[in-house]
Amino acid sequence: ICNTFNSDTGIALLGGFAIYEVLGYMQKKCEKLSPTGVCAENYYKQASMGLAFIAYPSGLATLEAPQFWGIIFFGCLIMLGIDSAFSLAECFVTFAKDCWIGLRLRPKTWMVVLPTCIVGWLAGLLYCYDSGTVYLDIIDNYLNNWGMVLIGTLECFAVGWVYKIEDQYKQVGKLSVMVYNLGFVFFLLIGTIVALAIPGKKPTEGTEAVLDALLASYGKDQGGALGVGLAIFFIGWILITCIAVVLSKGPASGIGSKLWAIMGWHGADSLRTQVNNVVRNKEKDGVWVPNTLKSEIEALYRHDCFCIAFGFLIKYFSYALLLVVTCINIKGDIETSYGGYPSDMLILGQLVFVFMVFLVLLVAIFPRIMYDPIKHSGSNSHLGRLTWMFTPKPCPSAEPK
Repeated sequence: ICNTFNSDTGIALLGGFAIYEVLGYMQKKCEKLSPTGVCAENYYKQASMGLAFIAYPSGLATLEAPQFWGIIFFGCLIMLGIDSAFSLAECFVTFAKDCWIGLRLRPKTWMVVLPTCIVGWLAGLLYCYDSGTVYLDIIDNYLNNWGMVLIGTLECFAVGWVYKIEDQYKQVGKLSVMVYNLGFVFFLLIGTIVALAIPGKKPTEGTEAVLDALLASYGKDQGGALGVGLAIFFIGWILITCIAVVLSKGPASGIGSKLWAIMGWHGADSLRTQVNNVVRNKEKDGVWVPNTLKSEIEALYRHDCFCIAFGFLIKYFSYALLLVVTCINIKGDIETSYGGYPSDMLILGQLVFVFMVFLVLLVAIFPRIMYDPIKHSGSNSHLGRLTWMFTPKPCPSAEPK
């Protein structure tokens, strides 16, 4: 786990240096060639399609033997595309074969792979037209900047704030936990909204000198707004924590025990314990026990264990960061349409995003659709099984005892 994390982080850092040194060189070169000393195109703002197919290849063309570097670069892009196609197809095929319908029908692998690839190929034809690059950029934005961020936020919320919440109820009472959870999210949203609202809309029009002055003033406003937003969040967080401690009722005694019962990452710790014990050799290393000195020190240096920071990152850091990013995306799309594209073109990406949200909410509200209704519903009629599937309750017979 840690090796994968370190490798991924290292590649990202290396890629950042490789990209920005090329963009910086192209920007300085453009400024030198310009009679006014001002480059008409800002290379630092290149992203997505412009970065991959215009800015970076332009930089590679200035190297010696540019044909060689061009083959290497675009070969990497082709391999990346093929690898992504494998992972996308494999994800759906695995789900189709492992869900209760697939387990009952037991189709051969090619019977699932073939229609999956055909549907993907037909959907990809959209990108082969003249407007294909535009739609690729739009759908990429709504899938990644909106969809993936939202799904990541919901996953962190589910693991950090919902899973094992019953254990918190038993320690300090439901009221105390709910006041803390809702209060934390409320003050985080209020602080974020205030920090984004105070500076107003980012200036984009005016002469170069006027625009530079406006942007400088806007940057100062952003700094002050960030301070106000953080103050609102942290003061509200401390206040709501004190209220939750006062309202706590249960076996947890002492400030430390109450704070851990209210603020702790119990669900993430439960998953961490399960994973760390699965990957270990229990006969050789013994059972891994969370929040003990020996086990936590071992988790710090072992590459196959989650350390104690995992729960904090899931419940607080990653969740708060993704929620703030979501708010920034909302503000950006309210102020200006993405990429300056017309609304009739943006609607396709928005529909893809809405479909993603629909699928996530469908499973969250009706978890029984993931279980075999023939086995668990106890009904012999199709209507009865369908009604059972779309009842917003968990599957009792599938819950762990």
